[in-house]
Amino acid sequence: MPAPKEFLASVVTDFPAAAALKSRAATLDRELGRKALMDRLVGAGFRPVATGKDAYFGVTNKYTANNGKKVTVECVMQSYRKTGSRDAAAVGTVTVKADQETETYRFSLVAPDGDFDRMVEHTVDKNNKVRPAHSWFSCIKNCFKKKCVGACLTALTTCSGTVAAYFWCVVARCGGCGLGCLGCCACDCRWWCKWAIGCCDR
Repeated sequence: MPAPKEFLASVVTDFPAAAALKSRAATLDRELGRKALMDRLVGAGFRPVATGKDAYFGVTNKYTANNGKKVTVECVMQSYRKTGSRDAAAVGTVTVKADQETETYRFSLVAPDGDFDRMVEHTVDKNNKVRPAHSWFSCIKNCFKKKCVGACLTALTTCSGTVAAYFWCVVARCGGCGLGCLGCCACDCRWWCKWAIGCCDR
């Protein structure tokens, strides 16, 4: 008799404290790909926001199936700002883990003149070279529009501040639907994680 198909049994969400996020970001900053993205922002005149509630955004979602299989999604971002400019930026890492499988997506976001509807995204290739991307954040917006309603949709255009502040605001208004989209776009329809967080092609 074939084994029963996995279905989602529970989700546990953790929002790390500011000190824990700062420590986790410092660890991730040692990765070559993330460092390349940081260097690009610094070269464009941005500087990291190191303190305050608007400096970091982070969340961890743990999904458990009926058969005990688990998927973990971690998202960690640090805001950047530019003196004398309204531009908002961030460097981030999203990691999806399940058993022996791991997918990590490193990215930078820039909201020109603080306009998050015109967010520009970059990522790194296998050689840690920075290249333009039209993927994770665009995927999130599309997911919100398809799966979320009401205040969540207006949050995309009304939330503001640093990039971290923007994401805290969006998550606060979107709740579980918004968190689901963060994970869904990180999974990118891979067979080993889509049972938990759906299929969102970035």
